[in-house]
Amino acid sequence: MDLQHDLEAKTEQAAKEAALKSKQLFVFIVKAEAEILKGVFNVATFFPKQIINGFAEKSEEVYKGKQTIKQLVGSGAKLDNIPIDKDKMGLFDSVARSYGVDYSIKKSAEVSGESKPRCYVFFKAKDMQVLQSAFKEFAAKVVDNERKKSVKERIKEDRAQAKTQNRERSREKKRSREAEL
Repeated sequence: MDLQHDLEAKTEQAAKEAALKSKQLFVFIVKAEAEILKGVFNVATFFPKQIINGFAEKSEEVYKGKQTIKQLVGSGAKLDNIPIDKDKMGLFDSVARSYGVDYSIKKSAEVSGESKPRCYVFFKAKDMQVLQSAFKEFAAKVVDNERKKSVKERIKEDRAQAKTQNRERSREKKRSREAEL
């Protein structure tokens, strides 16, 4: 019973909204006819924005930042590319976003002789000054990351150092015992 009451209420509400919209459309059409008859009908000022946007041709979308190669080629600009290791793509992505570079990433087929998998970054060639500064920052970040040791490497070094220290302690302990005897 409660569901039926809710359904009837929703149906009634929808009917009221439809009647209101049709009344608004009728008033709009009457006003448009009156303006047309007067000869002073100005489409740009009279039509609501939703109607103008519905009639207007869809403009081409302008893509920014990371894109597909198809979208990048569609922009009509000349493309250049650079190879980058896959493990450094995160660094490049953050730098490119900060500089507003339009780019696309193409992962290369892994060659059995290559030690590291590579990606090719395609970008528009028209923004050369922006690209140069972005690549300088990217290169600086790569060098900085290579200078820093990973946590695993630091742990290995610490373990090796601890082993040598333990060996030295045991030797000293042995020598001190021998001296006591």
